[in-house]
Amino acid sequence: MLSSYRLGDLVLLTLKIEEKMEILHDYPDSLGSQYIIKNQYFKNEMNIDLITELVLTTIKKYEPVLPKDIETSTAIHLRLGDVVMGTHDHEKEKRPLSISHLKSKINNNDKKYIIGKPFFCKESSTNYEECIRESNNYLQNVMQEFGTTHFSGDNADIDLCCAVQSKTFIQGPGYFSLLISEIRKKLKKHTIELYNKNVVVFNRGDCHGLFSCCSLRLHDIINYVNKHHFLPVVVDNSKMLLLYKDVDETDITFDYFTHYDELDMSEMNKYYDRFVDYNEGYENIRFEHLNFESLQPFVKQYFTPSRNIQQKINFIEEKYNLVYENICVLFYRGNDKGREITLPSYDEYVLVANNIIEKHPNVRLLIQSDQTEFIEFMTEKYPQAFYFKDEIRHIKKCDSTVDKELRKDIKLFSYYYLAITIIMSKCKFVVCGSGNCSIWIALFRGNMDNFFQLYKDHIVKLKDYHNKKEKPVVENNVSHSSNMNSKNNTIHNKKRLFLM
Repeated sequence: MLSSYRLGDLVLLTLKIEEKMEILHDYPDSLGSQYIIKNQYFKNEMNIDLITELVLTTIKKYEPVLPKDIETSTAIHLRLGDVVMGTHDHEKEKRPLSISHLKSKINNNDKKYIIGKPFFCKESSTNYEECIRESNNYLQNVMQEFGTTHFSGDNADIDLCCAVQSKTFIQGPGYFSLLISEIRKKLKKHTIELYNKNVVVFNRGDCHGLFSCCSLRLHDIINYVNKHHFLPVVVDNSKMLLLYKDVDETDITFDYFTHYDELDMSEMNKYYDRFVDYNEGYENIRFEHLNFESLQPFVKQYFTPSRNIQQKINFIEEKYNLVYENICVLFYRGNDKGREITLPSYDEYVLVANNIIEKHPNVRLLIQSDQTEFIEFMTEKYPQAFYFKDEIRHIKKCDSTVDKELRKDIKLFSYYYLAITIIMSKCKFVVCGSGNCSIWIALFRGNMDNFFQLYKDHIVKLKDYHNKKEKPVVENNVSHSSNMNSKNNTIHNKKRLFLM
């Protein structure tokens, strides 16, 4: 009853060597075995070109057993077996759709064939009889509702060929069905995707600022790639950046960032098979522990500034005559941030700034903060310092944010703030604390060269991470960090402690 033949997982995910050997042993003449043998020369995971070529050849082999009218018919894939009544999470997330939902999506008059039969593998739940019984009931109900024929080939390869040859394909859950869709996409054939497993839905609520949203978005995308070993086709951001939306707006992400489909994704391929270390809680760690080499492709792919933001950057650069090689930025994120972490003192900024000025006497100091007192203190301390007077908002020290206290023109100022953050990342020297704003200066910068993070021994307040059980990171290290030309390292477990 148990099968080792997982063709969708083989092509779209990364199977272990022993799992591939099982396929070669148990199914020597299959599409899967051909793919394993031929793809070893390409060394390319998710080789859609190769599997498509193999399928077109295999269709000719099985043409006599395929329905004669399949090229004018609709094929519906029903994933049956463990996913129908299994108790594991990976089974529950692939539960069959209700018949009423199927009816709302399938409305053509073509003849319809159903493919699919109960499938179980070593990772399946063991309530086989219950799963088979309910699978047969679901199959009969769908057949009765749509007046369909159940096409059952002798093996999964025949079912796949049938689905690829059909005029229209109705995608079911799981990677076998997704593989069929990817092959048909290559062949420019019509597919209706009822399950979109390769869509990341960003649904985090309306209480987050710009860079909190960015950190959560990056977290979700990297988690997806770590789990599935390929990029999501769509990243749904319609529930983010709500603080900055007008009433009738849906998704404003691409007011800030270039659409990922407009950028070259080839650089991402090398990261499908490796673990990328990033967590939304890393805003409060030492940034020198970030692995910038693995994070930079994600930042470039999903957070390249839009034309709108780039225009703001160009405007500020020209207005303030910015020469990055001669600028040291002092960035202080104050106000409500003090609820989360212990903020560095103004004097600590002065200590680092004086050290930089001593070695580089002609350096220009750029002051950036959401807290009025910091700007006033630093501009008095350093009369030659400057800040972006017309492009930022700041408030007297309080337990709130500028986004909540100063709502007028909030979207415009959020554009400027993203532009200014990217500008800060380009400065010769950066002095900052911890938090989402600071980590994004580091992420846009892509390294820790001349980057001074005033890291405090702070206890992060226990927060409900969006109803998850995850707890924020706490570290016990020295009071501040001067990270001159530091190496990029992944975070080692011995250097962090999770509050449980």
